[in-house]
Amino acid sequence: MDIAAKIAAEYKNADDKKSVIICGPTASGKSDVAMELAYLIGGEIVSCDSMQIYRLMDIGTAKATKEMREKVPHHMIDIVDPWENYNVFMYKKAAREVINDIISRGKVPVICGGTGLYVNTLIDNRTYSDEPEGTFFSEELRLEKENCDRLFENGDRDALHELLAKYDPEAANEIHKNNVKRVYRALCLYFITGKVRSVRNELSHEEGPDLSFMTYCLMPGREDLYKRIDNRVDIMRGLGLMDEVRTVYGACREKLPKSELENLDILKLTALNAIGYKELIPLLDFSELKALRTLDEDASFDKIKQNSRQYAKRQITWFKKTPGTSFIEI
Repeated sequence: MDIAAKIAAEYKNADDKKSVIICGPTASGKSDVAMELAYLIGGEIVSCDSMQIYRLMDIGTAKATKEMREKVPHHMIDIVDPWENYNVFMYKKAAREVINDIISRGKVPVICGGTGLYVNTLIDNRTYSDEPEGTFFSEELRLEKENCDRLFENGDRDALHELLAKYDPEAANEIHKNNVKRVYRALCLYFITGKVRSVRNELSHEEGPDLSFMTYCLMPGREDLYKRIDNRVDIMRGLGLMDEVRTVYGACREKLPKSELENLDILKLTALNAIGYKELIPLLDFSELKALRTLDEDASFDKIKQNSRQYAKRQITWFKKTPGTSFIEI
């Protein structure tokens, strides 16, 4: 029995008909499984990918094709422009409205994606009364988030806990350093909100368990996963990822003030920091990028593969610590 058929059988035998989450690392085959599953159980797909929300960014985010969307309805794709800010709080509010609408029409929401923070925020259903408008509270915290990602990826629990103690001492006292995922998540929320956990809790409330989920995580073997990633990047290159990056950067460049271009503030946009885009931007022939200019396209695509593998490792670490998740080895 294939993966989608197995999940479909479990869903149909469940007493409580739930929404289904298909998660896992990049290039693990989530989209194919979600497509087949949605077809089998009368579902509609809700993307849970922090980069597929952006218009124009199709190849680099492995977005569902037009043919796939015609076969099965897709939601939470192409909802904002790449020069706009978006964050997990905005996603959670919009996605839950979509999920409730799908349920009201007698269909099954099939949530598909690899953005762990988005997945957990949907499951936890925590809402903040003082939600931020931007993706990160400040540029300093955006840069610190990159450092945080590296520590999480390398499993450096001591340094990660020290970072939490720097920004949120109370949370650091309450969360043991061995609980790496909770430490990492507390840091991510601080970088987005600019508020320590105690303040966030005061401003937050649980809306109640109005939705329930059956969560499945696809887990390829490490060697196979890396081959999948390398193959996907090669396919993206062949499909014209370089041209897409040029289009996206050019569109953002037209929308932002000249002062931001001169200071390279454009590179702070979340969309332009997506894997597959940030590595290729220095290849572009725009005047403000002269300081970053490089002509080694092969090396840039190799960097995409390397960064994708590192991201996949972080995703695996995250989902292994998500309660209630069933893991499917493939």
